[in-house]
Amino acid sequence: MSRLTTHRGLDFQAPSTYKIETSNEQKLATGLDNIFFDFNRDGSYSVDIELNFLFAEPASDFATSTEWFKIAGDYKELTSDLPASVGTQITDSWFAPNEDEFIAFEQQLISDVLLELKLK
Repeated sequence: MSRLTTHRGLDFQAPSTYKIETSNEQKLATGLDNIFFDFNRDGSYSVDIELNFLFAEPASDFATSTEWFKIAGDYKELTSDLPASVGTQITDSWFAPNEDEFIAFEQQLISDVLLELKLK
């Protein structure tokens, strides 16, 4: 099927929290409104991810309507691997194997704000 891609600026919410707004095309196709990334500075090398949807139904249907989403060109998540939605949100955590890769993901997210959705 089709891919929906957008390059957006990051909205810095806090020193280690970033937000990507989806394009109007992505909102209409999937109901995904935005994604928050919260980089944990506790030594766990983890990033908490929060996908926020306009309504509960698109959140619960995300895995059946979308095959994957990709961030910053290199970081792809299969929607079938995501936890179930709760209301209008899906939350997950990504773990880097080491500090270098954790820092590299944050730097790439900041420099290449690309959000790609692959529809089924």
